[in-house]
Amino acid sequence: MTDHVSRGGFAAIETEQEEAARNRAAAERGDAPLLPSERLWGFWEFTYANSALAIATWAFLIGGAIGLFVGPKEGIAAIVIGNIVGVVLTALATTPLSGRYGIEQFVALRSQFGYNGSRIVYVLAVVVLTMGWLAVLAMMFGRSIDGLAALSAGEAANPTGIKMVIAAVGAILVTWFIVAKGPTSIKFFNMVVSPALVILMIVMLYLILQQRSFAELLEMPALAPPFEDNTLNFIIAVEVNLAAGFSWWPYIGNLARLTKNERTAFWPNILGIFGAAALGEIVGLLAAVALGESDPTIWMTKIAGPIIGIIALLFVAFANMTSMANILYTSIVGLRQVGTASVRAISWSTILFLFCLIPLGLVIFYPQMYDGFFIFLVWTSALNSALAGIGIADYFFLRGQKLDMRSLHGPQESGPYRFWAGFNPIGLAALAMGFIVYVAIFNPQTLASIPAFKYLTASVPSCLAAGVVHYVLTRLFARGAGWGNYPRR
Repeated sequence: MTDHVSRGGFAAIETEQEEAARNRAAAERGDAPLLPSERLWGFWEFTYANSALAIATWAFLIGGAIGLFVGPKEGIAAIVIGNIVGVVLTALATTPLSGRYGIEQFVALRSQFGYNGSRIVYVLAVVVLTMGWLAVLAMMFGRSIDGLAALSAGEAANPTGIKMVIAAVGAILVTWFIVAKGPTSIKFFNMVVSPALVILMIVMLYLILQQRSFAELLEMPALAPPFEDNTLNFIIAVEVNLAAGFSWWPYIGNLARLTKNERTAFWPNILGIFGAAALGEIVGLLAAVALGESDPTIWMTKIAGPIIGIIALLFVAFANMTSMANILYTSIVGLRQVGTASVRAISWSTILFLFCLIPLGLVIFYPQMYDGFFIFLVWTSALNSALAGIGIADYFFLRGQKLDMRSLHGPQESGPYRFWAGFNPIGLAALAMGFIVYVAIFNPQTLASIPAFKYLTASVPSCLAAGVVHYVLTRLFARGAGWGNYPRR
């Protein structure tokens, strides 16, 4: 009798433990809000995570691209101005609500666009963007490995050869394996890689300054300015960096839900995302103008020599892996929330692998995508800047920083965030308006712009226009009727 009771007691305890484990996994993967006790990151841990996300070869490449338009003096100013504005606006739109409620970013979007509207936003802002970045980062990893092999063998690098493709495919598969283990493994990866990469940035900057003084570097001209108007070239450089700042919109909200509170969710973005990205871009800018080469897998070996160059390329390769793991995790957390019941029924590791298939195909069949990253980056700001404006207007000015967790996570078809058949036409109209304003002011494909671009940029008017349209139309047509659970006063 005693044995039976004991076995029954142990079985009950085991059942409770299994249920608790399932609840923790569900919260980690976005199916439920994270309680403060379930969150992983304090201030410095989130700073490390942001730094690891921001310090990647894309920062070097963006810095090198800035060197095409302006020299180092104007380029550093453009990097600081563009990144701080873009990062602050993006962080305001995404991290405070995630840090307060522990909520997944795209679940929160139901309050702005409806549960079906949030799916449209996810496809536009995450699927296209993340799959593209995974492919580009994997190819950067592959080029680093190809450069390592070339240095070791004393041969010339072949950045589009079979070694690059094999290494890039391997990078995507390893990233899949890391993320399949959950955010705890990502946390460990970030805390190991991030400090080492900060040191690498400082070493690279030191080596550049050993060849040329800082004063000499500041006086160097742009590599290939597209226009005779230096002001226009400078504003384009600012716009590129605004795009870099806004490009964090799909990711940092989901990372912030793993933080302890709102303040911890917001401020590390300034130190981590802005600080680390700006440092990497400045190093890339100075190296590009000093050596006439924007690709870090090439200039690192020129400036550092074979031994330090091998170490540097190795660190850069792992930096890309860290960024890939972060963006893949946040994207799949969002996919599980915006997807249908059949999508959510797919196991975590399987849905991760399925998401990686298109980046794998791009690496194998379209490696030329790597060379078009600059245009790809700036186009994303036409969408992300508008999304940031809508998020700030909705959460701070219309909702007073209050969201209904039960309604966001409950049945959507009959909930207060259903809007019209699951779509909020006001939010979608504001998003379209922001996009139109951006392209009307500046065309990323051709670099054509109207005169106002030199004074306003394109991202800032897009952000402002989307936010104002969303606010005004909501006050006029939705708030008074109680549509979308907006407070009446």
